Amino acid sequence: MNRESKSASGFELNLHTPLLDIIGCELPIIGAGMGGVARADLAAAVTNKGGLGTLGMVRESPDFIRSQVAELRNKTDKPFSVNIIPAATDRHLLQSQLECLIDLRVPVVTLFWDVDHEVTDRLKQASITVIHQVGSTEEGLKARVAGADVLIAQGFEAGGHIHGTTVLQNLLPALCADSTIPVVAAGGIANGQQMLAALALGAQGICLGTALLATDESNAHQIHKTGVVQATGEDTICTDEFFINWPERAKVRVLKNPITEGVVLQQDSGKQIHSRAIGTQDGKPVYLYSTDSPLQGASGSLELMPLYSGQSCAQIDAIVSVATRIDSILAEANRCYRDLSKITQRFSSAESVEQASSPCSRGEISSNYDGYADITEIREVLESLLAAERAGARVCAHSMKIAPDSVWLEFLRAVHRDEANSCGLILECMALLYLDPHDRVGDFVEKCLAITDFTERMHLLNKGQKWVVRMLEGLLPRLKSEPIRQRLLAMKKEHLENIQSLSQRLGEAETFRQS
Repeated sequence: MNRESKSASGFELNLHTPLLDIIGCELPIIGAGMGGVARADLAAAVTNKGGLGTLGMVRESPDFIRSQVAELRNKTDKPFSVNIIPAATDRHLLQSQLECLIDLRVPVVTLFWDVDHEVTDRLKQASITVIHQVGSTEEGLKARVAGADVLIAQGFEAGGHIHGTTVLQNLLPALCADSTIPVVAAGGIANGQQMLAALALGAQGICLGTALLATDESNAHQIHKTGVVQATGEDTICTDEFFINWPERAKVRVLKNPITEGVVLQQDSGKQIHSRAIGTQDGKPVYLYSTDSPLQGASGSLELMPLYSGQSCAQIDAIVSVATRIDSILAEANRCYRDLSKITQRFSSAESVEQASSPCSRGEISSNYDGYADITEIREVLESLLAAERAGARVCAHSMKIAPDSVWLEFLRAVHRDEANSCGLILECMALLYLDPHDRVGDFVEKCLAITDFTERMHLLNKGQKWVVRMLEGLLPRLKSEPIRQRLLAMKKEHLENIQSLSQRLGEAETFRQS
């Protein structure tokens, strides 16, 4: 979990994790891809607040996806995600959806359910960041092998379709310990305490579903929103009663209703009930046992439609704006972090106990060691490198959009991955030294993006890579801590390889020292 750090927002809890350098947001908060509920208004509200808004476009036509993306882009110029679910989509429609998303150059696509290598490959080849939501460590491994950039760990407490049986408290640390990419927590999170707990268990961010469904901007029907506000965790149930349009045995967590309580089955022989229309929505019929939840404008027997809700509904007592909900969660997380810090200070103080991690401590990096860098110098170098790596990651992400061919595209994707990885290594070094990370991004971003010529921009990117290596080479020989040395050596190795490869592509005479 990030250490205490005063940020521009006044928060003591520093929330700038490596995740943000991958998805390009200010806050580690992702909106869940709730089909029908998460449309342009909701996605824009989350994105404009600093998180990653998501359009829930499950089984939607390419024309509708285009209209929603256009509407969203009219409301924000920040990154966003589009959620599709290959396993629940006709294959022909799925291919059309992928062509549409690639043509629209959406920045992020969130996938769910079974891992589909073909889908992930197509998105990655188009330089689209891929997030995959999983419910088990096995699925997490499959998603990483397929090439996902980020995992969402969905706990059994979550609302809607659930692809696992493990509660978040057990799933999250297992996934984080085994994952080489950022993991985001989902399921049962609707307040700051739960957010802080997720970060403490290793998550680099949170994904909000139920908490965003009960907001002004949500496209859910008012009956659905009110039901969530009035419900407790015990009012939800995990069931496979709603199955039309999804793979068999796809369980969902919903608020209890006549169907989950067996009332409908008692009134019907069951022979024709699957074809019975119980209402209309968006001009189309809604059938009994359909997975369609009631949206704004829906009519008919809404009480028989699934009202998706996670157990976090117990923490939601009002329908508010997205901005208000996120502000409340962040403020409570910060308050809880501050209170926790006070508690820990009662049991230890800087005067009486030397704080140290098992691999190294402040004492190991001290001016008491002749010839070694002191803590002040190390802090300055690490802070400069962190800002530079964040800048490099964003330059790569933006440059992928103007890459002249697939070779350059693949190269920039690899460098982007290395830059994000370097951010993680630097944060680990700072945590080992009990240094407070900042959330700054280097001015290298503006300098690079001001250059419109692709080749010229790449020359400057290469200079930036060389600057990082020079900074590392100045510090490495004077480091006492071996764990920190190893992390920075790995970072240096990645940059040297990128310098060599980039120089060859640019036709530069490689004179940079390879030591």
